[in-house]
Amino acid sequence: EKANGFSNNNVGVYLSAHASDIFIKDNEFKGLGLGVYSKGDNIYIDNNFFYDMGLCAIRIENASYNFIKNNKIDKIYGGMNTVLNAPYDQKSFADGVYIYVSTNVVVFNNEISRCKRIGIVVEGDGKILNEKILIMHNIIKKVTSSIGGEFNAGVWVEGGRVKYNSVIIAD
Repeated sequence: EKANGFSNNNVGVYLSAHASDIFIKDNEFKGLGLGVYSKGDNIYIDNNFFYDMGLCAIRIENASYNFIKNNKIDKIYGGMNTVLNAPYDQKSFADGVYIYVSTNVVVFNNEISRCKRIGIVVEGDGKILNEKILIMHNIIKKVTSSIGGEFNAGVWVEGGRVKYNSVIIAD
């Protein structure tokens, strides 16, 4: 599928490590490398629409108490620099929600479709572990066409990157 609309590698909203108590609600993100990139605490990402994205719609990294709910995510293409700029076999990522070494993250009631890799990812560096991640009541469909050695999955939790019994995936 051609990356219609993904036109730059910018970030819609970037929240630094010192950002806190922020609500991102009722927005539309289109054609960006990342929609929301949060390293902050007490961040609420609610009822937004993300489509025609590059790397992922929402990335949570080294953060705590981030709440991702009621969002619609559609068409995540992969880590291209611009439309058709990167060769197909060099694209990477292409995830709906990507959580990296974070704690107390809730991913609730989102609709995620047409990601070229994974709907919801929980990964880390193996030193700092993810902890208390709740993934619940999400609809994930049409995660297909991953590239190279990448896997497709609705939800992917990386082994050795999560504190024991701290990710709950529920219906």
